[in-house]
Amino acid sequence: MKENEKIEEMFERFSNIINPLNLLGKTYTDRELVRKVLRSLSPKWRSKVDAIEEGRDFQTTTYDALRGNLITFETTQLSKVVEERNK
Repeated sequence: MKENEKIEEMFERFSNIINPLNLLGKTYTDRELVRKVLRSLSPKWRSKVDAIEEGRDFQTTTYDALRGNLITFETTQLSKVVEERNK
């Protein structure tokens, strides 16, 4: 994940890499995609990544559920942090 990149932009770049691989016959399970996304997040996401990995349903989290979870976290939590820093 690039510095100051929104999560939606990161998922778009990720999809632009994964989709052509699917066309070439390389497929990934939801579990593999979730691991790759979590591993690629920047350090400011570390607390959220830890919470997801320690959660009891981590092994069954789907790619789409992770995407929704991270978008929600970004809009509710990280935007508050940015607003407080700008004050």
